[in-house]
Amino acid sequence: MTCDVSIIVPIYNSEKYIERCIKSILNQTYKNFELILINDGSTDKSIDILNKYKKIDERISIIDKKNEGVANTRNLGIQKAKGKYVMFIDNDDFINNNYVETYYKIIKEKNLDIVIGGYERVNSKGKVIKRVEFKNRPFNKEMIYKICSPWAKIYKKSFLIKNSIQFLSSNLGEDNYFNLQALLISKNIFTTDYVGYKWYFNDESISNTIQKGFEASDVLLLLNNCYNVIKRKELIERFK
Repeated sequence: MTCDVSIIVPIYNSEKYIERCIKSILNQTYKNFELILINDGSTDKSIDILNKYKKIDERISIIDKKNEGVANTRNLGIQKAKGKYVMFIDNDDFINNNYVETYYKIIKEKNLDIVIGGYERVNSKGKVIKRVEFKNRPFNKEMIYKICSPWAKIYKKSFLIKNSIQFLSSNLGEDNYFNLQALLISKNIFTTDYVGYKWYFNDESISNTIQKGFEASDVLLLLNNCYNVIKRKELIERFK
């Protein structure tokens, strides 16, 4: 299968939300994409739901593997992606139906490495509790520490591969590390005022209110790797 865009969704115990996520992707106005669903060792019925949708849409591919965490799962998705461009969506989130088309047009027409857009934080009642949006303009380096997530973005795959940009295998800040590399290395980034990503806030989940499951070693790993990225001479020069 040849396609323009590869959409990567890591899945872990998301039987309550993954159908909404998949439906929002399959309902896109832009059709020439592949959907890579990676089951990261779920213990619920997530894999059954994935298999159901694979039977009805040939654009879907499924990778079923042991639990390794979201960082390694996303890195695997990049390796397997066949599209020229890569997008990431989390398994409990969803997108507007013109999401892929909007990002694809911008990155292709302007020949960019990355396009960054806004998002809405949505609770279980469908209420928007937070909205973040940017302006239509080239990326400003002062924004770098405000942009952490890999979603609400599109990346040129060849740019990621050429520069060995990967997620840090850690329980903390793996996406910060990924974007720190990407945003420092590229001079070819654009922000759009488009807001089409819905970041779901589960009112009943403790994980939405407190960071858990990491140790001091995770913090040190993140800080050391981020420091190594920033201290590179060629990157420091770009901040002068």
